[in-house]
Amino acid sequence: MTWAEVPLRRLFKVVNGGTPTSDPGNWDGGIPWATPVDLGRQNGRVIETTDRTLSRRGLETGSATVPGGSLVLSTRAPIGYVAQTVGVVAFNQGCRGLVPVTPCDIRYYRYVLGNIVDRLQARGVGSTFLELTTDALASTRLSVPPPGAQRAIADFLDVETAQIDALVAKKGQLLSLLEQRRIAVIDRELWNPRYDLRRLKHVAGRPTSGNRDHSFTESEEGVPCLRGLNVRDWGIDRRALLRVSQEDATRHRATNLQAGDVVVVRSGNAGTAAVVPPDLDGANCVDLIIIRRSVRLLPELLCHGINSARSRSFVAAGSDNAALGHFNAQDAGELPVPVPPAEEQVGVKERLEATVARIRQASERIHRQLALLQEHRQALITAAVTGELEVA
Repeated sequence: MTWAEVPLRRLFKVVNGGTPTSDPGNWDGGIPWATPVDLGRQNGRVIETTDRTLSRRGLETGSATVPGGSLVLSTRAPIGYVAQTVGVVAFNQGCRGLVPVTPCDIRYYRYVLGNIVDRLQARGVGSTFLELTTDALASTRLSVPPPGAQRAIADFLDVETAQIDALVAKKGQLLSLLEQRRIAVIDRELWNPRYDLRRLKHVAGRPTSGNRDHSFTESEEGVPCLRGLNVRDWGIDRRALLRVSQEDATRHRATNLQAGDVVVVRSGNAGTAAVVPPDLDGANCVDLIIIRRSVRLLPELLCHGINSARSRSFVAAGSDNAALGHFNAQDAGELPVPVPPAEEQVGVKERLEATVARIRQASERIHRQLALLQEHRQALITAAVTGELEVA
């Protein structure tokens, strides 16, 4: 089934947002003020509350609102988050409001805009970041089914997506339970009162700060280079693995890694550790903390100790840097780590890793199921709003 298409400006009034000055009198007045971050949390749904609110003066001097029953769309950083308003909402210059000017089912167009994100992003312009201009948005063509069809499609998608979202939420709860189980297993196995508790610097020597220079020459056949995004507490994530020229790796040879070293994230997911596997022996790294292989403690046990809930609590309690989302070599050196007797370490490692591996496999299965659910959700929306799936 096909429907006529018209420019968005014939269906909606486009309203530009803004940000008032930092004057305290402009803020905390109870008027919701949406940013792309707020829209990202409610993407494809409704928005009622926001991180920050405006006063009446802040609204009048620096922003704009749309009434309930409108849409707010992020038009930069990134382009394409969309949410439906249930009451008056203001928004910043990274968003645009869409107020219906003809009778329509706003839910239908919420689904439509969420389905054409690629088209909207392709219309973005800019060198620093892409932005969808008012004119580009207003000229985007949208299909216009009869009102009854709009309502039927929206009703159908509300029911179907709600069921999928409920399944996604349950899968998310399972992931949370698995993570709690993983943490409990690590703590139970490692934090045995019989084991010595040592500062990391006394077990593996003082950690060193990895290379902070990001001016690498990328090379498809070059030396692997680990970054923070590659380090997970279940191991090394090889997706988006950077490769740098041999010349750069040689120039930064002080940060070359050996199998069995432990690398720790400095910022972002600060304090997360992983063991360098044999196939990445000789890799380089950037913006990570390096702990060279110790003769006193197996690297896998050292890594699990750093990733344990107890070590993380020590970090949070004792480091101002960690509170700011950063972590440094000195912080790492002060971490307490349990040290089982040498003759017990292999057994502890094998028991711990066997259990953690089962938990990781279960987690990976759930992530695959989540991906399929999201694909199914999007396929339903696409089929319904394009008329491929007749629901009226």
